[in-house]
Amino acid sequence: MRVNSGHTILYSGHDDKHQSEVAIMISKEKIKTLLEWEPINDRLIRARFNSTYCKLTIIQCYAPTNDAEEEIKDYFYEQLQMVVSKVPQHDMMLMIGDLNAKVGADNTDCKRSMGKHGCGIRNDNGERLIDFCLNNNLVIGGTIFPHKDIHKLTWKSPDEKDKEAKRSARKDKRMHLDNLAKRAEHAASHGEMSVVYKITKQLCGKNTTQPALVKDKDGHPLSTDHEQAKSTADKKRGIQWTMFSNLEDLDFADDLAEISGNKTHLQEKTDQLCQTNWS
Repeated sequence: MRVNSGHTILYSGHDDKHQSEVAIMISKEKIKTLLEWEPINDRLIRARFNSTYCKLTIIQCYAPTNDAEEEIKDYFYEQLQMVVSKVPQHDMMLMIGDLNAKVGADNTDCKRSMGKHGCGIRNDNGERLIDFCLNNNLVIGGTIFPHKDIHKLTWKSPDEKDKEAKRSARKDKRMHLDNLAKRAEHAASHGEMSVVYKITKQLCGKNTTQPALVKDKDGHPLSTDHEQAKSTADKKRGIQWTMFSNLEDLDFADDLAEISGNKTHLQEKTDQLCQTNWS
């Protein structure tokens, strides 16, 4: 099909059902190099072009989503394998389109087919794509060199950013708790009970600083702004700042000294401490 701009569109799909479907658009200058093309199904189309040094075969793909049924995904890759197997050995082959796959950045055991600059966390479609590339000596070009994600992704779920942020936040929280547990155990083993006390307050969620209580020189609390302003007349003497929540009973030190590296054990100890200290 030729459009008003002079481009030619090679189309593969259904006439009555506009779902999936793939196409290749060719400029009017390059249409002369087209040797042949074949519509495979509504997810695959193949075109072969002439060039100076070798022939070029382009396979345009639209893979099922990761949530699709296993049978549908199996059928797609079976058809794709059949198309790839028919490509002449000396042709340069480009398999392009939307593979609906996340291959991730870990290329352990698959360095022959991908680099370290993939996107997201590898999913089932990503595993299928990597296995397919390994079996057919293909390389996932978008993972070889560093690029912005927007240049490597064909589509991104609207809530994917929120999901990634939540996963990252949960991971950071676990690491933070583990670090606090290690610091508390180390401080307890070295008798640094003030450090242990600060950490236990953090774990209990009561790490906010209490407002200071203003007292006069005789130790009586000053409740109004007028009384506080009046008591500062001599400046050098008068107001005494005392933290409202002073720890008066340090009998818990013996128990905290026995804290183990087990985070669950540590949490039980700190819960008991919080109930005693903040009741």
